[in-house]
Amino acid sequence: MSRLIRLGFGLILFALWWVLSEQPRPLLLGLGLAGSMAVAFLIPQVPAPGPHWLGWAVYAPWLLRRIVMANLHVARLILTPKPALDPHLIEHRSRLRAFPLRALMAQSITLTPGTITTNLKEPDGVLTVHAIDEASASDITGGALERAIGRLAAPGAPAP
Repeated sequence: MSRLIRLGFGLILFALWWVLSEQPRPLLLGLGLAGSMAVAFLIPQVPAPGPHWLGWAVYAPWLLRRIVMANLHVARLILTPKPALDPHLIEHRSRLRAFPLRALMAQSITLTPGTITTNLKEPDGVLTVHAIDEASASDITGGALERAIGRLAAPGAPAP
């Protein structure tokens, strides 16, 4: 892999680090740059843009929208004098074949307010999810989350 590509990847990592860390001090900027370049030059293969990036470009905003909607739903539950809470555990057998996709599904569930993945049984792909109410569990039980993640495996292909 060319050094120019690795240098560009290191600069992208540094820019991301700088935006997320908000550290304007020269010493910390230098350490961030050194760490970013170390990662860029020590990893065996730099991720290259390709068709799979399109899937992520669609999935990330979709998940962000779901997280915002779930935040509003949980806020509404909190502010309601007598909320209709129905906490329960759901066992969901995932149709996703690859473990990284099932792990992504578990993490996406946990990121969404009102739900948390408590277990992922392998090799069956059964997720145990705690949901605060039925509405919070609707993306899981309805299959919307699984379909969105399934499109990451092969963008343009039908979801499982």
